[in-house]
Amino acid sequence: MDRARNAANSRMGDWLEDWGRLAMQLAEGVRQAHRALVPHQACLPPEALAELEALVAELAQQRIRIAICGEVKTGKSTLLNAIAGATLSPVGFEPVTAIPVRVTYGERTEWKVGAQSLGSAAALEDWMRANPRGSAEAVVTTPLDLLRLGGQVDLVDTPGVGAEDAWDAVTGATVASLDAAVLVVRYPGLYTRATRDRAAALEQSLGKLFVVWNLDSACAELGPEARARHAAELRSRLPRAREVFLVDARAGFEAARRGDPGGVAASGLAAFAQALRDFAASSGRRVAALREGAKRSRAALEACRARMDACREELEKHLAAARAELERVRRAAEAEIAAAEGRLRELRAQVGAAVETARSEFARLAEKLRRDVRRARRRWILRGDAQRLQRGVQAAVEGYRNRARAIEEVAAERLRAAAAGFGAPVSVGARDGAGPTAGAAGPQARLSRAAAGRARALRRALWHRWYLPGLDAFERAEIAREFQRQQGWLERSREAVEQAAAELHARRVGEIEQRAAARAEQVRAEANFCAREQEFAQLGEALSVAEAQIEKSAKIAALRGPD
Repeated sequence: MDRARNAANSRMGDWLEDWGRLAMQLAEGVRQAHRALVPHQACLPPEALAELEALVAELAQQRIRIAICGEVKTGKSTLLNAIAGATLSPVGFEPVTAIPVRVTYGERTEWKVGAQSLGSAAALEDWMRANPRGSAEAVVTTPLDLLRLGGQVDLVDTPGVGAEDAWDAVTGATVASLDAAVLVVRYPGLYTRATRDRAAALEQSLGKLFVVWNLDSACAELGPEARARHAAELRSRLPRAREVFLVDARAGFEAARRGDPGGVAASGLAAFAQALRDFAASSGRRVAALREGAKRSRAALEACRARMDACREELEKHLAAARAELERVRRAAEAEIAAAEGRLRELRAQVGAAVETARSEFARLAEKLRRDVRRARRRWILRGDAQRLQRGVQAAVEGYRNRARAIEEVAAERLRAAAAGFGAPVSVGARDGAGPTAGAAGPQARLSRAAAGRARALRRALWHRWYLPGLDAFERAEIAREFQRQQGWLERSREAVEQAAAELHARRVGEIEQRAAARAEQVRAEANFCAREQEFAQLGEALSVAEAQIEKSAKIAALRGPD
């Protein structure tokens, strides 16, 4: 029978603990959902938002606050650290807890004073020493399972009573908002006036009072019988303190840090921690109200979700229309740019054709000049007439110059026409310079010798380079240099036209892009695009929060108690 009763009690205890965790999850979830929805209240049903706000307040009131009180140096901070199994609240050889330290549930352990984050309990202690009146409270979050019971538990380490009047006032203000308190006493001052006064004040304002006798080194010589006798007397002097726990806080803290369950139990800490758990997870924490709160939050959030879906749909219509217009503007600009690039390619093709035509004509003209010079030399070989040779070469050079000038003028005109047609008029004229120059065919003495003597024609044929060194240099080098000068002029003319066209093209593209950007900005402004896009994204985030909480609320509302 006892075994069955114990099993049933164990199941009930587990169930109540689960409900306590769910209460915390519901309170935090509704608070997060409300915070996410408030920026969008203009498009939400006011009654649904008001319902969520009321729920946030109601669930916050279900938070369980348990303060650890007592005179200075009774071991309050050590006891809190022992319960957590880690150093959360500063402990020193002199009173350092100058402000309340509230320990509450969080996914990771953090210390904060206001908006300032601190890295450890030691850093918090340094801050307290430097700022003894610097804040209303310090907040420590930590993933301690006890803190998730009953809709979230806060353990408050209060300043020690009796050190300063200001600290007593802080402790009194903290106690006024409590659900329960833990009064820590130490031997030999178990029954001091301060202890009795504090207990009387707590008994008047609280429904639950725990008394912990911290078994520190001062009572090390007390045997079991003496400890039992003092504990019984303590209960009799504090009539409403039905539960008095003897706890060696320091030993319990060390055992908890080592992960030693036997040591935790031997220190008395396990029994006291279980009493706190039983209180926090008791059925008196309104399990039925939790289920009803889940139903109310689900209904309010579903109403908000429907309105947010409608708002997002309307926003999406406006954004889609704006995006379509922006896409049209972009494509129109791309088409204009593509047309401009096509005109530039066409110009380059025209310029290239004009240059290649002129280059070919110059090459044919140079080759004709060589042939004419060679023909004049052959006549000289046969007749030896140096004056006729000079006249023939000069006539060939003059004919070359005239034809070259004509080719240059035609090429320049074609380049100017191509540039003007593109809209980038550029000055292109015939090149400077008189063209190739043919000097004396050879020294007069050699020319005279070539015309005298025996076998004159044969000598002139075999030794024409010696007789006509000037003419030979003209044929081999001067005509080639002239051709290169013509090619240089052509390339410079090409570059001048193409550079002017490229600069004009860049300006045209810049103007197209500026017009497109101005039009796109106009479209965004007329559609209030950025604001609507941001609102759409924020609504999506709020919807995600709301939908997650709807799912959690539905699960909580559907749960039932143990069989």
